[in-house]
Amino acid sequence: SRPILDPEDQASLKKIRLLQSGDHVTRNLLGNRPDLSSITKMICFMQHEYPDGTGFPRLNENRQIHELLRIFQIVDFFDEMTHPTLARIPYSRFEVIQFMKQHSGEYRYSSEQFVPQARFDSGLLEEFLQILAPYAIGEKVYLYPPGKRNQHYFVGRVFSHLDSHIPLISVLADERNNRKYRHGELLFYIPGRTALGMKNGKPVKQIKMDWIGDLEIFDLSSSPGNISEYRDPVFGSTRTLSRRASGHR
Repeated sequence: SRPILDPEDQASLKKIRLLQSGDHVTRNLLGNRPDLSSITKMICFMQHEYPDGTGFPRLNENRQIHELLRIFQIVDFFDEMTHPTLARIPYSRFEVIQFMKQHSGEYRYSSEQFVPQARFDSGLLEEFLQILAPYAIGEKVYLYPPGKRNQHYFVGRVFSHLDSHIPLISVLADERNNRKYRHGELLFYIPGRTALGMKNGKPVKQIKMDWIGDLEIFDLSSSPGNISEYRDPVFGSTRTLSRRASGHR
């Protein structure tokens, strides 16, 4: 399904411009508030201005982005992409996390020259993922191999969280052969590419299988679209860098 607001649709452009104007008005009001702390203003002004130069409404002009702001960008992006509030469809939690990891890197600011940056600070992203538990204990989940979201291989429930944001999953059904399992009988740990046979709450068999590590978790309420093709209906998907890596220094 298409977003409610589409940059390619002439009828949507008036609404988009109105939203953009509202954002600029907010910025002007905040700029004239002496009672607000500088850190509060910075978060309001730059919360969507990512280190790689993307974002809105201003381009990154080689400014240093405070650590608090960089962690806020990570939290805000994950929340908005999985629980959208404005003319967007939600994406899978698993897919959003993979996208963020693929677009993260070490933040290396230099006041003397433009340094190409990734969109997210990889160090802060790892800290965020260490405390993130995106799946609730007992939540029903569906597992599928890459590229086959309409062909679920396994149905399960979240059993617990170990040392990863990807939970330990109790397999309830193998839909390839219509085999059923009791809750807690067979566990999959995707990051460890491991299957655990359980009895009376204790592991009795552990098997390493590489294909388990390729499984992905599907959110029924999310869009089956590819997040890498995402376009923000209000501000666009990306902004060009104000100083290109191959251009001015």
